[in-house]
Amino acid sequence: MDRIDVHHHFIPPAYVEAFKTTGGDPSGWHLPQWTPESSLSLMDSHNTRTAILSLTAPGTSILAHSPGASATLAREINLYAAKLHNENPTRFGFFASLPHLTPDTIPAAIEEAIYALETLHADGITLYTRYTGTGYLGHDAFAPLWEELNRRKAVVFIHPTNTAADARNRSILVNPALPQPIIDYPHETCRTAVDLITSGTISRNPDVKIILSHGGGTLPILATRAAHLLYDAKLTSISPEDFLEQARSFYFDLALSGNDENMQLLVGRNGFAKGGHVFYGSDFPYAPVSTINKYVRMMEGFSVQGEEVEKAIARDSAVKLFPRFQMPADLRVGKTNNWGAFSACLLLPVAACGLLLVILRAAFNSWRLQRKLPPGPPGAPLIGNILQLPKVRAHQKFTEWARTYGGLYSFRIGPATAAVVTDRALVKELFDKRSALYSSRPTSYVGQNIITRGDHLLVMDYSDNWRLFRKAINQHFMASMCEKTHVRLLEAEHTQMMRDFLLHPEKHMLHTKRTTNSIIMSLLFGIRTPSWDTPHMQELYEIMEIWSQIMETGATPPVDIFPWLHWVPQQWLGHWVDRSQTVARGMKRLYSSFHRRAIEARRKAESTSQSRARTFLDDVLDLQEKLGLTDNQVDFLGGVMMEGGSDTGSTMLLVMIQALALHPEIQQRARAELDAVCGEHRSPTWEDFPRLPYINMIVKETMRWRPVTPLAFPHALNKDDWVNGYFLPKGTTVFLNVWGLHHDENIFPNPDQFDPSRFEGRHKLAFDYAASPDYMQRDHYIYGAGRRLCPGIHLSERSMFLGAAKLLWAFNFEPARDEDGNPIRIDTDPVTGYTEGFLVCPRPYQCNVTPRSPAHAETILREFSRAESEVLSQYAMP
Repeated sequence: MDRIDVHHHFIPPAYVEAFKTTGGDPSGWHLPQWTPESSLSLMDSHNTRTAILSLTAPGTSILAHSPGASATLAREINLYAAKLHNENPTRFGFFASLPHLTPDTIPAAIEEAIYALETLHADGITLYTRYTGTGYLGHDAFAPLWEELNRRKAVVFIHPTNTAADARNRSILVNPALPQPIIDYPHETCRTAVDLITSGTISRNPDVKIILSHGGGTLPILATRAAHLLYDAKLTSISPEDFLEQARSFYFDLALSGNDENMQLLVGRNGFAKGGHVFYGSDFPYAPVSTINKYVRMMEGFSVQGEEVEKAIARDSAVKLFPRFQMPADLRVGKTNNWGAFSACLLLPVAACGLLLVILRAAFNSWRLQRKLPPGPPGAPLIGNILQLPKVRAHQKFTEWARTYGGLYSFRIGPATAAVVTDRALVKELFDKRSALYSSRPTSYVGQNIITRGDHLLVMDYSDNWRLFRKAINQHFMASMCEKTHVRLLEAEHTQMMRDFLLHPEKHMLHTKRTTNSIIMSLLFGIRTPSWDTPHMQELYEIMEIWSQIMETGATPPVDIFPWLHWVPQQWLGHWVDRSQTVARGMKRLYSSFHRRAIEARRKAESTSQSRARTFLDDVLDLQEKLGLTDNQVDFLGGVMMEGGSDTGSTMLLVMIQALALHPEIQQRARAELDAVCGEHRSPTWEDFPRLPYINMIVKETMRWRPVTPLAFPHALNKDDWVNGYFLPKGTTVFLNVWGLHHDENIFPNPDQFDPSRFEGRHKLAFDYAASPDYMQRDHYIYGAGRRLCPGIHLSERSMFLGAAKLLWAFNFEPARDEDGNPIRIDTDPVTGYTEGFLVCPRPYQCNVTPRSPAHAETILREFSRAESEVLSQYAMP
């Protein structure tokens, strides 16, 4: 019998950091070791198909002293939980965390709850039995939160937390020598449940479904006592019958509560709990595995319940409360990631006798065509190479095949043809010279139909709309506009980046993201990103991460090639529709919100004659009616630039810092050049570009070494073509293998070595080399090729140079050190050191960042003050 575990904890990295910095859990319990793999291992051992993850006490209240930090921690935890769910959609759900609750933080908590439920699709909300300063959950201050949760018919998971006792008054504990979870927690659950009833919270909010942890604590034992005593003593007007009915309306999990006595009390002949209100729970990883095993055996050995009740507790009751966990029995247990679980039954539809003739004919035509295609890896009949394609890091496999089959090879995905280009001459020939044929996009039901409705420039077909979008972007981000208008903002934002590195060097992974996001947000909408915890920045990067994972080659079922896959239940294929719709809703909500804000800002400026910086969206709105753009197109026109402008530069700066920390000799040469040009009393500006060729070489090598887009988004051939004697049919998907081009040993000897000297003598910007007829001079392909060359290339190149130059001028970079003074390894392995998806970013790494001298630090603060008053103040705050 499979199970659903509704009381299963996780320990996100952000919580571990907060736990360490605040001195630990005030309840006295230890922090166990945890990984997603450890959860999956325990789940498999108990036949648990799905675990709903939650953060145990004290949760974000561990930062109760800092409301802002608590809110930030809640968002980081929820994003991490959503990531786990998206990577394991049938194995993990999650209850979202909220900031520490006080009367002043209720609005922020409601906002986080809405974001978690609507955008991240959390299965419910975690609350704790009490909060410092307000008490238990029936407090009047919590009423707006309960009203919102009731309106949404949300599930609320209530977990006990430390009591009102503290280090100065531990005498009120049951036993001051014991950690509170042992005995005190069950009483805390009862206290908050009674408070919810007597305060009227339950009766006012009947649509909230509340799960009480650990079998409801002592509530089932004390409910009757409380119901009669409170009424008879005239302490409440709630009749005993109503009180008990409300008490029985709770749901109960059996974490550490599946012993015979509790089972009799809850689900026995006259059990306290209503039918379908009791769930399995493990309390992993805080409960030892040996204890969990004992309670599982106790539940399985409980003799009174019968098979129907046993199934209800194990799974069926949870499915009623969380319908999305429903799945056919033969697929209930085991990880179903992406669409790989369906591969075993991939050929089932061909069993239909009526299709046999069609399939045989298709196979014959495929065989005839295969003789004319470029060579490539052999595939299976009918399905081609589909089972050989990895679901992550396809560029690694494509590069491996290129070493065997050459700079142009082909493979098959069912009846469809794909070709991979890993040859400089062919890139120039196909994508540039024959760009009229090679500028379309493959059909993408996920990208075009579900997520963007065809209005995202990245997936848009080569069409009049595409040309219209490109023209609008080029007019605002052409080289002359960047030089004339945008460079001033670039310099100011990168100056703040220096200030941020100076004040908070430990947050280096966030400062580059803030900088690039603030640049593009200011230019697009006139709204800055002043700090790394600005909500719109965190939301954008979360959406982009999921979008990147979904759009990576092999990450979703090939529904465009095998249309009958639309009829296969999506839960068999990794919930690909749900995951895609999650991205669609997040994108639409975020992008349209800035569209609306831009319109409101224009109206306000017009009515008050207020001066404001002109933005890209101003230009678009002025021409919207003339060009016939829909609101959705305007949303995505701004959104696609927000994506591209936020990610490439920030990721490449983080890659550069990795490389610099490992190569002090490169830092030394760069600083010699910088000191000769700038000295220590001013940081470099764009005017210094011609005099800083080595900085430009470092930028180019960064782009080559670990490209953020190792596999360019695929092109599609819109007409039959012959290439070097080989035939490519119309509709062929054509991949530009950036990774393979950048790691071609014939062009870049020892390609895994970071060596800026490769680009000696090539001191122009990337656009100049992309446009050059001499393909051997091309520095890198991170911006793509042909008519699909990134439209933000001019802004990106200037931003990258300024970011690299200012950081190298200002700081020393070296690996962080452990307690024994040994360097902590920075992982730059292409597989283990970087994320998955079509956008590849460094995984978090530690690095020591120190100012080069007091004079440099003084200059940074002086220049930031000037940049803030003269430039940054012209843009609105979020």
